[in-house]
Amino acid sequence: MDYCNNCGAKLNDTQEFCGECGHQISKKKDQNIEPETTLTPISDTRIEPAQTKPQASSEPKQPLFKSKKSKILTAIGIVVLALLIGGYYFLQQMTAPKAVAEGFIDAINQQDVSAMKKYINDGQYEIKVDDKQAEEFISYLHENPRRITSIAEELMNDAALMEEGTSPSLDGDSLASLKYNGKKWVFFDDYAVQIQTFYTDIHSDVANTDILINDKVEATMEDEEETFGPLLPGVYTVKATVNGEFGVVEQKLKIDTAEVDGETGSIEFDWSNYFVPVYSNHEDAILFVNNQSTDKEIGDVESFGPVPLDGSVKIFAQKKFDEGVKKSTVVTLTEGISSAELVFDEEEKEADTNTVSKVYVVEKHADVKETEGVSIDEIAVEDVVINHYSYISTDEFSLAYGLFSSARKSEVSLDVWTRGLLNNIQDIVTEVTVTEVKGSTAKAYLEMTSYDRSSGGKTLVQEWGGYWNLVKESGDWKLHKAEIKKLDSRIE
Repeated sequence: MDYCNNCGAKLNDTQEFCGECGHQISKKKDQNIEPETTLTPISDTRIEPAQTKPQASSEPKQPLFKSKKSKILTAIGIVVLALLIGGYYFLQQMTAPKAVAEGFIDAINQQDVSAMKKYINDGQYEIKVDDKQAEEFISYLHENPRRITSIAEELMNDAALMEEGTSPSLDGDSLASLKYNGKKWVFFDDYAVQIQTFYTDIHSDVANTDILINDKVEATMEDEEETFGPLLPGVYTVKATVNGEFGVVEQKLKIDTAEVDGETGSIEFDWSNYFVPVYSNHEDAILFVNNQSTDKEIGDVESFGPVPLDGSVKIFAQKKFDEGVKKSTVVTLTEGISSAELVFDEEEKEADTNTVSKVYVVEKHADVKETEGVSIDEIAVEDVVINHYSYISTDEFSLAYGLFSSARKSEVSLDVWTRGLLNNIQDIVTEVTVTEVKGSTAKAYLEMTSYDRSSGGKTLVQEWGGYWNLVKESGDWKLHKAEIKKLDSRIE
């Protein structure tokens, strides 16, 4: 039994139309019955051969991917391959000479301490810096911007040459340069920034000098001269400290690597200013420092030091006399002090040098008139000052001592005073100007250079300046009290 294709009503085999909806029923033909052939009369109509449809291949077509899993694995493989290729290219560019140069320059400009520390430590074998040192290096460059420009030009020029396959020339004046640094991650050429480093030779004539560079303890010097470094380009404060018997003595000097000729500079610490000659009119008196006995007689103390000259140390001599124990004058050790005269308050016989003849001749100035602005007394005062130092230069110490006033002689004997001049070579007066003459007193401004023998065959050169106060005794001008300070010193 069939059903209507239009409304689904039941049909019998004989119905040509649906009784419900009137739809024409198409009859199914028996597949086993050959279709009837319609004969067409012969005419002008040509008989076309029957068109045959192409037959599909009997073999089934294979799919590109056999399963969803294979599709996913293939996609993942493509992505991984792309990442590997991209990553290789990226890492190759990251380690390229130009990238290293630009990264270093950027670390300077951005003041990136962490990045700078890494660049420095990657490129130097002999130095490893911490954050503080990297920060100091960046600060130094920003304080000297021309050096940043110079470094940038040098590194970019090196990078261009390396990427062309040419090795850059090594310039000793370059603060920074690129260098090949082996392989990185097995496959890639690595490059690093090499910074020029410096050394400093430090000399100290006192044993066991502690050296600090930018407040960082470096070492205790065992020899008079040692080399310290390496140091990055910069300005460094070098502090030398001596732990003396009577206190800590220190000096500070600066070194700028920009002023160093080559790779090694030098610094010399001279401690002679911190050794104070000690004199007394009783050499068998005992030296006391800050009220503590040294158990040393003044005559056995050639020089006292090294000692701080900041006023923290006071010294005096003490001696037992028939009438009891006496204490000398107390001397506070401060900057500019040339000697410590520990004098006992007592009357002493005047030395025979009181009878020294006059060393200046007033008659030679007899033609000088008061109206010319120079008096006879001013000329005489000048001559006394000049002759005093001339006698010292020729080792005629008794004549030089004879130009002291009686009051000054009472404070120090000739022998004690002479001991402080044993190393003297020469005293050269460069200027004497009489600033005041009033009755029996006068005052003269003095500038003088002294030359003394120092250790190691060297010469201690000292510049002095100040005033001499003079008094007139028995018609002659005498040196009474000095207000002279040391202005500078050096070793030659």
